Amino acid sequence: MELLTLFAFLNPDEILIDFLQDDRSGLDEPLKTLVGDSFEFGVALGDLAQYYLIRQSNADQIISIHRLVQAVI
Repeated sequence: MELLTLFAFLNPDEILIDFLQDDRSGLDEPLKTLVGDSFEFGVALGDLAQYYLIRQSNADQIISIHRLVQAVI
């Protein structure tokens, strides 16, 4: 849920995975660890995508979140 909350405060159309991984030092510890572990991060993204809360595109390097999901969060 913390990851989805983070996505809700970013640009809903183009959240770059490289941006999250390169600048994770400003994140709280649970998110910093999750984003730093590429396997666990991929699993978390897959879980969110499974419930259609996010969508990945461009070879899974860009994440988008629906504006309604963003507004609710």
